[in-house]
Amino acid sequence: MLDTFESVARNFGCRVHKLVANLPYQIATPLVLNLLYGKLPWHLMVVTTQLELAEKMAAGPGHPDYGAVSVLVQAAAAVAIDRRIPRSAFWPRPEVVSAIVVIRPDDARRNALPPGFAGWVHRLWSKRRKKIGGALKELTGRDDRQISELLASSGIDPETRVEKLPPEKFVELIQALAASEKQLNGSS
Repeated sequence: MLDTFESVARNFGCRVHKLVANLPYQIATPLVLNLLYGKLPWHLMVVTTQLELAEKMAAGPGHPDYGAVSVLVQAAAAVAIDRRIPRSAFWPRPEVVSAIVVIRPDDARRNALPPGFAGWVHRLWSKRRKKIGGALKELTGRDDRQISELLASSGIDPETRVEKLPPEKFVELIQALAASEKQLNGSS
């Protein structure tokens, strides 16, 4: 479906891409992420989603709804909940409360993300309650000195829990991981 949309946009010379939609709740997360990280530069997305997803996309570190989706969306875009929509606004009535979410993609931020960013976010998030130093040691197999250098280059305290890292620190850390991986591969 996205390939078809991209092809049509290219054929008609569309340069500004905006999405205004009531997203089917069961596909909202992968659709938003595919659009954010896809080929087309989106300028604005105003979508209706389940309130639970809206809160996950907008949550910050320390909030119970903060998770990998929060990091992935906020690393590539500004996101805000515009308003809640009660169940009574729809017919037939859904079982859930909805929300209008405004997502403003930032191409510069998205383009600065290292290859494999989403995979690393998910791997790190699987260790969310661990301290970042221990999580990285476990995930990368590197020694304490290498982990300390990596975290120092990112300005991250090794005692910080993964779930407390803001999106921009995930970006800095994964960029540092990618750079150190290139150094390791280049030196062997």
